[in-house]
Amino acid sequence: MRGDSTFSFNIVGESFHQDDLWALVRDNDYDDASTDCYALLLPEPDNPYDPFAVKVVIDDVIVGHLDAARARQWSEDLFAASGIRGIAAYARIVGGFERADGTLAMLGVRLDIAFPVMAVGVLDESG
Repeated sequence: MRGDSTFSFNIVGESFHQDDLWALVRDNDYDDASTDCYALLLPEPDNPYDPFAVKVVIDDVIVGHLDAARARQWSEDLFAASGIRGIAAYARIVGGFERADGTLAMLGVRLDIAFPVMAVGVLDESG
C-alpha cells in the first residue's frame, strides 16, 4: 500500500502488545524505537470481540488493530467486496524514549497509509 510518508495513520491496542513490540525492537537490533518496517493488515473474523476486526501484524506478531469503525469499513468495503486477504503497508514503531523520571514511554505503531487507499502488492485469493 502506498502512503504519503507521514506515518499519520494510528492503530489501537498497542498497550496490550508492549512485550511483543519491545521484543521486535530488541530482536531487530534497532538503535532507537523510531523504526521503519512492514506491517500486514489482515481481517480477523474470528476475533471474539469484533467479527469485523482487522489486526496489524509485524514479523508474524500481532501489534494492534485498526479502530472499530475503520475496521468495519475495511472488512466490508475492501476485504469482503474485493476478495483481498490482506494488505502490506509501511509501518513505524515509535515511542520508547526515556522520560525525565527514568521510565520508558510505551511503544506505538503508526502506518504510512494515505487516502484514498491505493492497494499495491496485495494478497489475493490465489496466494
